[in-house]
Amino acid sequence: MTSPTIVVVSAGLRIPSSTRLLADQLGAATSAALAAAGTDSQIVTIELREHAHAIADALLTGFASGALAEAVAEVTAADGLIVVTPTFGATYSGLFKSFIDVLDQDSLRGTPVLLAATGGTERHSLMLEHALRPLFSHLAAAPVATAVYAATADFGGPGAEALTQRVGRAARELATAVTGASRARPKPSGSEPFGAEPSGAEPSGVEPAGVEPAGVEPAEVDVADHGLVSFDRLLARVGAQGIAGPSSPGGADADTSGPATGGATTGGADSAYDRLRRAQRHVTDQRYLEAVEDLQLVLAEPDPGMPLTDARTLLARAYFGSAQLHRAEAMARRLLDDDPSDAYAAQLLARSLHRQSRHEEAAGVMALANALGG
Repeated sequence: MTSPTIVVVSAGLRIPSSTRLLADQLGAATSAALAAAGTDSQIVTIELREHAHAIADALLTGFASGALAEAVAEVTAADGLIVVTPTFGATYSGLFKSFIDVLDQDSLRGTPVLLAATGGTERHSLMLEHALRPLFSHLAAAPVATAVYAATADFGGPGAEALTQRVGRAARELATAVTGASRARPKPSGSEPFGAEPSGAEPSGVEPAGVEPAGVEPAEVDVADHGLVSFDRLLARVGAQGIAGPSSPGGADADTSGPATGGATTGGADSAYDRLRRAQRHVTDQRYLEAVEDLQLVLAEPDPGMPLTDARTLLARAYFGSAQLHRAEAMARRLLDDDPSDAYAAQLLARSLHRQSRHEEAAGVMALANALGG
């Protein structure tokens, strides 16, 4: 295998800091453990303190840029990761968690990780198991068994020898995990929720519910039997204007009570309002493909008198959330064509472009979104 890259993330707030000191010890020990196994390695250290302002900007805009984007790329491409955070309030620091929030959901899936923390007293050492390990388990990373906590007394004091032993043991476990993995884990370039395809690519294999395969002319479908319109035909209906009328598909026979009664239909079938509310819950729960299915039906068979702007915007968001980035881009562009002052559509378009690594285009659109107040 090629020389593995070990990325060390230090969340220390001061220079010098005990957090950086522990990070350097762990990086050196891991490099030595890999060398002992006959493997050369590269150690890259990232000081989050240097990116604090950019991290806050990324949380506000939805994507990283500049030096922070490079740091994120290094972390997500790492063969092994060492993370070290100071302890505040019996948990990891806000700066550390904010950086983790900038990462894509699946970007650390399967990555071997050595967990470490520092604190003023050993009484908070359980934060490794109660806070830090669950965080990386949630991210589907692969934390090694030994985590390292270093209190102030462990640096040059009576606990120094025990700390050195823990550092060595954890480093050997990480080295074993890195060489054993041999890059077998998938490395998505981006993500949204669990199960989504990598950023910039349409889902492979079977198309999600409600989406016709590219280049295939859709057959006519009966929406009453939960057939779905093709993306091209659906896109032609997208806009920020208009209210569904009796001439809308399926609308002529629908109950004309409309919004006043929630758009309920006869025979116990779901109304478009029911589907829209369900889709909103799906999006909240990050069940984006289910949301796409309901929203396709809303736009194919809207209730008479039903405003469609919310459904159209929510569908664009569901496409983005399910990593159908080209569709999200197309929907957002159509929304902006119909309403150039739509700040949310501009922001969604910028994020879709960014996830496709079209950073220059994304920056220009994000500037527009910011100007619109998005």
